[in-house]
Amino acid sequence: MRAAAFALCAIWLLGCGYKSASHYTREALGDNVFADIRVNRDDPQSAPILIDALNEAIVSRFGKRLVSRSEADTTIEIIDGSYSLSALQKDADGFVVLYRANVSMSALVNSAALKDRRFRVSGDHDFAVEPSSVVSDAAKNAAAREAALKALDMLIANLILLGR
Repeated sequence: MRAAAFALCAIWLLGCGYKSASHYTREALGDNVFADIRVNRDDPQSAPILIDALNEAIVSRFGKRLVSRSEADTTIEIIDGSYSLSALQKDADGFVVLYRANVSMSALVNSAALKDRRFRVSGDHDFAVEPSSVVSDAAKNAAAREAALKALDMLIANLILLGR
């Protein structure tokens, strides 16, 4: 019974022309990707966070290989990346207990299918801290990384839409 239901679902999905998101990103990007970042002079400390998030997204979310520029089917360059931290909630004593990390970036994608296509994406991540404590750099960096990954998920969605 279970096998018959699975076969029926498979036939329905294949019959309606379903293709996975990885199919569309493969068409748009190819298999080998080079990642780079232009450091924002106003916010240079966000560059390592953004390039690490981009490299992680290419490997784990795009499912692509990181290669040198000369071997790449596609180059993705982060331009004008910025990071900000804002207070969302304070406790009764006036100490901030909830923050939002926001990452905004422009990504320039160049491949055979996408010639110098620019995308503006952003992501945010909320995180709590103990009352009357100082926000550590590790917590800020972790929140910035999560926000950057959410922004790159938005980039993936845009690429999938273009690959259709």
